[in-house]
Amino acid sequence: PNLVVELEPRFEKERARLPLIPELLFSHCSPRTVADALEPLLLGARAHEARAAQLEALAPIRAYLTAPHVRSKPSEVAAD
Repeated sequence: PNLVVELEPRFEKERARLPLIPELLFSHCSPRTVADALEPLLLGARAHEARAAQLEALAPIRAYLTAPHVRSKPSEVAAD
């Protein structure tokens, strides 16, 4: 699940587009599943549009996670 999107009420519009980013955890993470998830973003005539749509859908989430109310950047929290 995309926990931030699923649990935060302000992201109702983004929930309609799930999965925004496929979460390939543990047994679901293999070379084949990673390749399958990346293929629409990297190959084909519509790859540019697919990447742009994903970035557009993620913009409100990125803004929320980097807003002034957030004490630490998500990457810094993950590093700890």
